Amino acid sequence: LFCRRVFVILGMMVLSSSPFLETLELAVNDQVTDAGMHSIARTPCLRSLTLRLCSQVTDAGLTELVHSQKLDSLTIEGCACISPQVAQGAARSVHYSLESASRSRLSRI
Repeated sequence: LFCRRVFVILGMMVLSSSPFLETLELAVNDQVTDAGMHSIARTPCLRSLTLRLCSQVTDAGLTELVHSQKLDSLTIEGCACISPQVAQGAARSVHYSLESASRSRLSRI
């Protein structure tokens, strides 16, 4: 578990330094945390973000994106720790739903 978490943290740092990354989808990932959202908020060209079944991301992590004011599109599905009120301020266009495709179906994609 420790190695997996370190890998995710390092991966988020690499993503945040990617100068051409415009679209990112994170799905069925309980290793992505508020600290990861801090890294994602620093991604220079990110315009579209999808979070599906990311159970460790909370309003605090999403607030990082609200402050960055760079997203055009944000989709949040099945992330119970994120409130619709905070999500609404994070992008120009927001799709928010507590429902999502089943974990088993997304795992096969």
